Amino acid sequence: MATAMRKSIYGRQLGIDDNNNIVGSGRASALIVTAAAGSANISNVTLQVVDFEDAPVAGVRNLNVWLSDSTSGIGLTATTASGTVTATTGTDFFDQVAKKAKIIQTDATGKIVLAITDTAKTAFKVCYQMSEGGGAKVGVTLATGNYG
Repeated sequence: MATAMRKSIYGRQLGIDDNNNIVGSGRASALIVTAAAGSANISNVTLQVVDFEDAPVAGVRNLNVWLSDSTSGIGLTATTASGTVTATTGTDFFDQVAKKAKIIQTDATGKIVLAITDTAKTAFKVCYQMSEGGGAKVGVTLATGNYG
């Protein structure tokens, strides 16, 4: 998310994001990532594009999404999910590495729901990079309770 610095210029709120870019209300600057239990052995991870005030931002965007073991998002997980890893909201463009890394396009509301099926209920770190640039981010670390 953006840092706390905010200024109003001609009535428009501006701020500085994590990459020191100037951002404004209604412009994509980050993602809010949440995980919830789905049906048996499925974790539904929602990635929502937001502005610097954490308000949802509509619009289609392409995101790199991967599963990692690292709390900083470096590298891919050594564990392969036992089942599918697929977007149920948004569009899977293609897998870069099967069940570990993919490019996904948001729906028109700026949202992706990624369904991760894994009988071991692995504590994957769900990472992303927005196509607009910026570094790798860890959105959420899955826990047993995030799987159905």
